[in-house]
Amino acid sequence: MCPRMSACCWWLLLAAVPALCENIIYKKIGDEVVLEPGSVSEPIKSLTWKVDVNLAMMWDGKEVDSFRQFKERGSLNTTTGQMTITGLTPSDSGTYTAESKEIKNEPVRLIVISAVPVPSVNLSCNDEKTSCTLTCDGNTTDAGEVKYAWKSDDSIIANLLDKTHHITKDSSNGTETFSCEMKNPVSEESSMPFPNPLFTNEPKTKEGVFHPKTIAGLIVFFSLLVSVLLLAAVHRCKTGMWFYQKGKTCFSAVYYYSSSSFRFMLLPAHVAALYVLYFPDGFLQTTDLSLLFLIRAFRQ
Repeated sequence: MCPRMSACCWWLLLAAVPALCENIIYKKIGDEVVLEPGSVSEPIKSLTWKVDVNLAMMWDGKEVDSFRQFKERGSLNTTTGQMTITGLTPSDSGTYTAESKEIKNEPVRLIVISAVPVPSVNLSCNDEKTSCTLTCDGNTTDAGEVKYAWKSDDSIIANLLDKTHHITKDSSNGTETFSCEMKNPVSEESSMPFPNPLFTNEPKTKEGVFHPKTIAGLIVFFSLLVSVLLLAAVHRCKTGMWFYQKGKTCFSAVYYYSSSSFRFMLLPAHVAALYVLYFPDGFLQTTDLSLLFLIRAFRQ
């Protein structure tokens, strides 16, 4: 490699070193910042703070001079060399350096941005209502680089960092609400849950697992079946014969009205009947079969 090329490479490397060592501080508009000058080797005798190439504050060992906006919002600690700025505005952004014989120069890059707003979710769908686009909206002026995230109900949607979220009826049918988040280095806000326009209240059941209504129907059926079997056993104990044999049975009119145990045994049947009246879906077929079984037993 030629000497001239080597010299160019060295200059590029030397120019890149300050950028790599630069300390970056993010602050919100209206906040306060304390800028550290760097490593102090001995008591400071004089100090000059610059923002980019412009003078910010200067101390000659006797008096402190402030320039531009720093006259009202800047202060200098002559012992530590710290410079404090209050009521930050975007115009305060820049690279600050402290120059002094007693201080090792360590540039500080200050970036003043606004907080992100509370976002809102806006909706646009196709005419067939089979797909929609959700947009995370909010005024992000002076907010710097804003990052987005989406939630499906209460779960973060992985690998979705865009401002918009495209949904279809098939892919989002099980989700009731969506919400979005905005984030920048100084703030983070979330939107209110937004109802899924493509949501349909269709219960999902896993393969091989009974639906809750099916389980309840089976409970009603077996309750009635147990009632009939217990009734038959009580009849056998009191009369010495089964209900299909001749003679006075617990299914006869006299025994029916005189037996308190029979009325007690019919309690599950009454409960089942009320259950059918209030919760008919999914139970009618099972319960009707149970009642028919009980009626048939009476007719024997």
